[in-house]
Amino acid sequence: SQGARRRARMHAGQAGVSSGAAAACRGRTLLNHGRSGKLGTSRQACTCSGACLRTRRGSQSSPDRRGCSTRNGFGVCCNSGLTETELTPPWKNLSCTVYSFATLGDTASMNITTYTTPVSISPDKRYMVALFKNTMSHENFIQGSGHGVLQILTKEHQDLVALLGKQSGYDVDKLKEIEASGHSLTRVREGGAIPVLQGCVGYISLRMENFYSAGDHDVAICVVDGYSYGTGADDQVLTTGYLRSKGLL
Repeated sequence: SQGARRRARMHAGQAGVSSGAAAACRGRTLLNHGRSGKLGTSRQACTCSGACLRTRRGSQSSPDRRGCSTRNGFGVCCNSGLTETELTPPWKNLSCTVYSFATLGDTASMNITTYTTPVSISPDKRYMVALFKNTMSHENFIQGSGHGVLQILTKEHQDLVALLGKQSGYDVDKLKEIEASGHSLTRVREGGAIPVLQGCVGYISLRMENFYSAGDHDVAICVVDGYSYGTGADDQVLTTGYLRSKGLL
């Protein structure tokens, strides 16, 4: 009966049918409703025939990652049999600029930040910078002077990502390690006494206006009070996409 066929299709969907078995949907598919992962009875046409299987975390990429014209509200391929939590979130695939934020308190330090973006143009240019709580950069900037220098890194700085982004200034003298790795430090007029990396594309001096708690980060809204260009080439800007391609992220 029609009811029996419907129950059979639902059972197949709940079992996570994918790949060759996906063709069994015969152009119809169950959609995933809600974050609970339970399958509902709503259906719509499917044209992918299983060709758009998404990539499980830690597995090799599927042959076709362009996506499917029939996906549920969370972007999960209707025939993949994968749940929302088994897929790489879409923001993980974006490529954005990699900055280092240099600060000065009792000790000078710098980090890696990618949660950074301009947020206004006038009357003053403003940037948003998100800093992990309980770090030296946070202490120097949020709890300290409220002054820092945003450094636009180049690919020549890729070997510093582990030091600046994965080690704490409380545990290691980052400036000493930077120089030991063959990189040089300098100062720019806008940064005052704050040491910065040589060879950046540019330097943006920021002064904190307000900050807001945002989970494990504090988000600082900052006014740009100066900038200068470095010797780094514009076409060599370091990005998360480049780091990902090199296995560094």
